Amino acid sequence: MKTLNKDFPLLLIILVCLSGCAKPPWGGQPGEEMLKESQQLLEQALDKTQNCYKSWQADINLHWDTPVNKRKLSGYIRVLEPSTFKFISYNPLGQPLLAIASNGKKFQILNVYEKQFIHGSTKSYALRHNIDSYFISGQWAYWISGKLPEKLRQNVSYLTDKKERGIWVTSKNQSKIESTSYYLIDRGSLDVKEMHLYN
Repeated sequence: MKTLNKDFPLLLIILVCLSGCAKPPWGGQPGEEMLKESQQLLEQALDKTQNCYKSWQADINLHWDTPVNKRKLSGYIRVLEPSTFKFISYNPLGQPLLAIASNGKKFQILNVYEKQFIHGSTKSYALRHNIDSYFISGQWAYWISGKLPEKLRQNVSYLTDKKERGIWVTSKNQSKIESTSYYLIDRGSLDVKEMHLYN
């Protein structure tokens, strides 16, 4: 078990683009020489993540804005790859206010604010709330920690970065819902700096 006592800046950086018309930050296909460099970069980044723990816990601060309001939550998260997690937000007395748990297929939510307990399948929750089911039942452990999925070794393509921060690696989702993931890998640190998801 690894404990992280810091916020996850990647969580704020992840740009999940399910629709919209913003210009993508990636460019075109790399040349032959850069393609070889990109393949080596991906292998090095994947090798680096092999030394990471599969399960970890951390204190986390979440911030998000909507057209209606701004929200923020602080709490504790425990994660087991690829998509099992538990998040609990406490009040100053240490009493839970909100608890969310999911294994990617099923979920449970305890909302003390609204005196409500909800549970069921993530797929049905996604349908009821008009959320892309690949997003809601995706590999949250990888997304939150900024790790690359092991399956990324297969069926990938490469794109240049318009700001020359690194190389973009793209992978098509092989499930029933067609989507494409884009990962920006930093050349120096081999970390994932941005992640985009398009359906």
